Amino acid sequence: MLDQDGRLRMGELPKIENSLPHRTPSEIDRLVGQRVKFRRVMLGMSQQELGAYCSISPQQIHKYEQGQSGMRASRIAQFAIALDVPVHFFFESVGEDTVLPDDLIAILADGKNAEMILLFDRIEDAAVRDTILEMARSYHRIRSPGNTDLADRAQR
Repeated sequence: MLDQDGRLRMGELPKIENSLPHRTPSEIDRLVGQRVKFRRVMLGMSQQELGAYCSISPQQIHKYEQGQSGMRASRIAQFAIALDVPVHFFFESVGEDTVLPDDLIAILADGKNAEMILLFDRIEDAAVRDTILEMARSYHRIRSPGNTDLADRAQR
């Protein structure tokens, strides 16, 4: 290993075990991935399209969205540009108990639902937005008597 002068001899390098533990995804990795998927679905963009824009595979997009792989800051900035949101969008719920339920992502996967949300978001008049929301709640109560869970949840 070392010669008598204290220099390392070539060909006799010590074997170093990988002492770093395998990195497991954190809650923040999962939250950021969930926010990437939420926004991608809202835009009607596929994993293939986002991957092509960012020059990464759809499989890697899937890993990010599932929180299986953490993202570097540069990748998050790239997603922010691709998904037309500020970087802080991906961290808005950090430290809160708020998570996006899977059923919400499934609902947004329907293009008409995503379009409705995008159009609703563009209505600037708060009174008009409130009226439309109350109309939707009333419709839900009429069509689903006894199932007020969704309307009650939406009012919170």
